[in-house]
Amino acid sequence: MEKTNVTTTETTNVTPPAAKRRYWWKAIASFLMVLFTMPLGHGLMIIMEHLMSETVLHYSAFVMGAVGMAMVIVGVFAKGDTRQTLWGFFGGLLFWTGWVEFLFMYFANRFGTQPELDPVTGEIVTRPEYLILPASFGFWMMIMVMYLFSTKNGCNFINWWQRLLFRGKKNDIAARRCQSCDQLLVDPDDKLKEALNLKDCMVIRCAGLTLTAGPGKQGERLEVTYHDEDGLTLSEYFGFHSPGARRLFQQHFVRHHWPAPGLEPEFATLASVLAAQSQFRHPDFVIARKSGRFWQIKEKIFDYEGRYRTANSLA
Repeated sequence: MEKTNVTTTETTNVTPPAAKRRYWWKAIASFLMVLFTMPLGHGLMIIMEHLMSETVLHYSAFVMGAVGMAMVIVGVFAKGDTRQTLWGFFGGLLFWTGWVEFLFMYFANRFGTQPELDPVTGEIVTRPEYLILPASFGFWMMIMVMYLFSTKNGCNFINWWQRLLFRGKKNDIAARRCQSCDQLLVDPDDKLKEALNLKDCMVIRCAGLTLTAGPGKQGERLEVTYHDEDGLTLSEYFGFHSPGARRLFQQHFVRHHWPAPGLEPEFATLASVLAAQSQFRHPDFVIARKSGRFWQIKEKIFDYEGRYRTANSLA
C-alpha cells in the first residue's frame, strides 16, 4: 500500500472506505414484517376468547406474557443480531398480547366499561379495552424519554433519534468524570458504535504496531503504524526536535502504550524509543476521522471488553 508523508501529528494515509450503504429494502421489509405480524397477536387473542372459559383465559394470558418476557430476556444474551431480533420480536408479540391487551380487556370488563356503539345500527364500533387504552399515553411518554436519554442503547431506531436530536451531545447526557484525571468516562461500545455509524470515520481492529524513524520538516520524527488483521494501517507521527515535542510524545503515546501505567520511563532520544519497541502494547481498536485527504487518529481503545470482536479472536 502506497504511503504519503505528511507533517500533521496523528495523520494517516489509508485509502478511504467506500461510502456506507443504505439497505432500504431491508428497512422496508422489516417494517412490513412487523406491520403484518401484529394481527397474529389479535388473532391468537380472539381464538383464546372463543375456546377458553373466563378463568382459564386469564391464567393463560398471564402465562403467555411471562413466556414472552422470558423470550425477550433470552434474546438479550443470544449471539448474533438475527437471533436477538427474532427472540425479541416474537417474545415482544407474546408479551404485548398476554400482559397488555388481555390486561386492558380484563380491567375494562371488571370496571364495567361499555363499548362504543353505532348510533344507527347499534353495532360495536370500539371495544371497551380500546376506549381505556389512551390512558396509557403518560406511561408511553415516560418510557420513550427513558430510552431517548439512555446512552447505552442497542436499538438502531432510538440511536437514530438520538443522533438527530442530540447531535454530538449524546455522550454528555449521562457522562461521568474520572476523579483522578477529570476525563469524561464513556462506554467503549458507545464510542465504537458511534464511529461505525459515521461516514467519515474508520475503525480498525488493531493486531499490532510498528515504530520507524523518518525525516520531518523540523528534524527526525517517529512514525507509529497500527496494523489490523486484514492488512489496513493507520499511522501517527511524533517529533523529537524539542523538549516540548518529546513531552507531547510522553503524554500522548508512552502514557497509554506502556504496559505498566505510572511507571513509564522518560525517552530522551528516538533511538531509545526504537530499542524499546517490543515493550509497547498495541490498542484493541483505533478510531480515525477523515481530515482532508488523510485520516486523523482520534481515539485508541485499550483492554477492551464488550460486544465487538477484537483482532485475531474467535469470539
